[in-house]
Amino acid sequence: MKFLWIGLGILSLLLVISVAGLYCLDNTADQVAGLLETAWQQSLAGNLDQAVRQAGQAEALWQRRYGLVASMADHHDLEEISLGFSELGGWQALNSGENYAMVCLRLAGQIRELARGEKPAYYNFL
Repeated sequence: MKFLWIGLGILSLLLVISVAGLYCLDNTADQVAGLLETAWQQSLAGNLDQAVRQAGQAEALWQRRYGLVASMADHHDLEEISLGFSELGGWQALNSGENYAMVCLRLAGQIRELARGEKPAYYNFL
């Protein structure tokens, strides 16, 4: 009976850790995508300096929480997002506000899709 309770305790702990990790991943994705969407709006409005600042904040937040996100998500998707951030820091910020806006919006969509893909659904259990 003792081993049953120890086993249930370990399984409960793993469940709590998994749910907390998914919550943190979802929260991080919402914050980063929100900053990128704000950068997209600022870029379309012609405030390219403000857009670059918002995108920089999004990248800094992404880098701070990268370890947690990497433990929960597929690394191929993370590489695409990292490439998107490097594209934001490149020549497009200096070239055209529309190009910068498109990259911000695409990157925000990729991050939201990453978080959505990691959420459990009922059909995963069937």
